[in-house]
Amino acid sequence: MSGCPPPGPGGGHSPKQNFVGKPTNRLLGFFFCRRFSPQNRGTLLPNLLRLQVSDIISLSGEAFCCTYTVMDGTPLHELTLIGAACLGRAARRTANLVTRAYNQHLASLGIEVTQFTILCTIALAKAKSASELAEMVGVERSTLARNLDRLVAADLVAAEKGDGRRVTHRLTDKGLDMVAAALPLWRDAQNDLLARLPADKDDDIREDFKLLRRAARGVLAPAS
Repeated sequence: MSGCPPPGPGGGHSPKQNFVGKPTNRLLGFFFCRRFSPQNRGTLLPNLLRLQVSDIISLSGEAFCCTYTVMDGTPLHELTLIGAACLGRAARRTANLVTRAYNQHLASLGIEVTQFTILCTIALAKAKSASELAEMVGVERSTLARNLDRLVAADLVAAEKGDGRRVTHRLTDKGLDMVAAALPLWRDAQNDLLARLPADKDDDIREDFKLLRRAARGVLAPAS
């Protein structure tokens, strides 16, 4: 494997050869040997997660090239807790998968669930500006602008001048037809997801999402 340091005396690697770049008190890299046998993986990898900055190890024999970093002496197994405990990561993973599930159902119309949600929100005619529309849909302004450009180009949405410098949007006849055609597919996606959840859990899930959004707004409020 390219990038592996040459073996040191006795077939192993010296500690210096195991470092990637210049180790410091804040960042330390462990660069191991070329490969290791499958029967050793089960015991080696769990031990790697317990390494600290103070550990300098050199492996010989069957190993593989891999870089591990730890900061300020924090054990790596503590860093892995981010994957299990981070609400932001969990929300992103969930949103990505759920979005893909809806998109799969809507694919035959050439529309994605974010665009369908934008169309439905515009149809309600409650947003008085692009900022209000982004808030109602639940996306960043840049994401809204990108999708609106596509919807306008597809003649599904028309932009109109609002109060002052504001711009509002309305559905074209083609946009109304798209909502009517997409609605049964959206229902299929919704029912498909609900059927795979425990009975009567969807209200609890929506309530949990609401609580998480409320907590996030509370975090953002002091900074705004």
